[in-house]
Amino acid sequence: MESSVSEWLGSFSDRVRAAGRVDSSLYEKYDVKRGLRDISGKGVLAGLTTIGEVQAHAPGDDPAHPGPGRLIYRGLDINDLVQGFWNEERNGFEEAAFLLLFGELPNSAELAEFQSRLSEFRMLPDSFVHDAILKLASPNLMNAMTRGILALYVSDDRAEDLDLSNVLRQSLSLMAVFPLLAAYSYQASAYQHGNSSLIIHAPKPELRTAANFLHMIRNDSVYSRLEERLLDLALVLHAEHGGGNNSSFTTHVVTSSGTDTYSAIAAAMCSLKGPRHGGANVDFYSGLLYGLLDIPHELYTPLFALARVVGWSAHRMEELANAGKIIRPAYKSVAPERPYPPIKARSMSTQQSG
Repeated sequence: MESSVSEWLGSFSDRVRAAGRVDSSLYEKYDVKRGLRDISGKGVLAGLTTIGEVQAHAPGDDPAHPGPGRLIYRGLDINDLVQGFWNEERNGFEEAAFLLLFGELPNSAELAEFQSRLSEFRMLPDSFVHDAILKLASPNLMNAMTRGILALYVSDDRAEDLDLSNVLRQSLSLMAVFPLLAAYSYQASAYQHGNSSLIIHAPKPELRTAANFLHMIRNDSVYSRLEERLLDLALVLHAEHGGGNNSSFTTHVVTSSGTDTYSAIAAAMCSLKGPRHGGANVDFYSGLLYGLLDIPHELYTPLFALARVVGWSAHRMEELANAGKIIRPAYKSVAPERPYPPIKARSMSTQQSG
């Protein structure tokens, strides 16, 4: 039976491939920007944002011989932002999150209150860890986290409310619990699929995001101040990469349909999981740092998500604030029209393939 099904699937997958193939010359004929990129590789301008920007080269550089790229958050060069908190020996992730969400840097009082609000939100519903994480431990942590995000919808009495104050509440809640979803999904997977002991640490309200994550993934909860600062720095650098990257654009597209926050962020997670996006071991330097911090490889992409949920949230609220139209680009059918043949007049290829 299994062999027969496999043969049938193999045969028909070939037909799916043949039916789905489009003559590549037609993309040029109809001036289709495949992958929303022109023939030179430059992205098609599909929207405007004030949140973040990735510049492949500095303005004025020769594109043929570009210098270092630039990462800009709300008009601020990332180097200036990092130097600001690093030189003062402060953590910067929460400050960067405030900037990305609200457009301006916080003063001391605003930052303290923002950190306090995140701490208040850093909890999961009763029995959630057992029912939504431990019962269905997945070897893929991104899938586990995405399932957890969608499960949180059930506990939210205002899950469908698109008022910006409510979406902000949901966004802050997700930002606060992402470290828990990542850490607990990892611990559950290590227990179910790796024969490791199951150790679940509750988050500590006095700890910031980076410190809480290290506390929760390490059985002894021991980490150094330098380790905390280095992880915090990595989170700052991964929080936002412009509106055109695959997962942030996914957030805009799905948000434009009018769906809820949990569905929009889950969709972004599904995008980030893909091997052409965040699923490709993040990048060399981040992977090197995570290795030095003794962070398990399975957590590399979830860590990326832990930071990027800030950018996703900012882009979702930007889409809502601008009340734009649903995003739906055009597709042209290039299939030739043909008459409907009676079933008795059709070839026997379908029956023979089965």
